Amino acid sequence: TWCGPCVGEIPFIQKAQEKYGDRVAIVGLSIDEDIDTARQFVRKQKLTYGQLWSPGGFSSDIGKLYQVQGIPSTFLV
Repeated sequence: TWCGPCVGEIPFIQKAQEKYGDRVAIVGLSIDEDIDTARQFVRKQKLTYGQLWSPGGFSSDIGKLYQVQGIPSTFLV
């Protein structure tokens, strides 16, 4: 919601969802502290791919699991 480069990636992720969404799962992850902020952002941006929320920034469980050091970060799993 606040990371300019992350927001800048959204059109490309949306296009990937449209093109490959029937063959792969594309999921975004918000590390915002407030879930309502994340939800409002999803509605405002009209995101068509899945969204998860994990507060705590780089110290969140998923941040630690994938050793996220900066954002945006993209992973192919």
